[in-house]
Amino acid sequence: MVKPEPSLAWTVQFRIPVPVRLARRASKTALEKWLARAVVEAIQSMPPEFIVNSALRVKADIEKAVAPRLVTSSGKPYRV
Repeated sequence: MVKPEPSLAWTVQFRIPVPVRLARRASKTALEKWLARAVVEAIQSMPPEFIVNSALRVKADIEKAVAPRLVTSSGKPYRV
């Protein structure tokens, strides 16, 4: 049995204003289509700097999660 590779979730929050009239009167399918288009537009309008900064934060979080190790004065880990 193959063990799945560890992963983490990248959570992004969008503030997409939904017109009340649309939410009340549209069918479920029509509202789903409208929301899908709005999410795609929000993702496409995301500045590249946001994605780069998010990647840096994810990388920093991963490095924090690694248990501290004993290192030599040159910064190399001790072999056990």
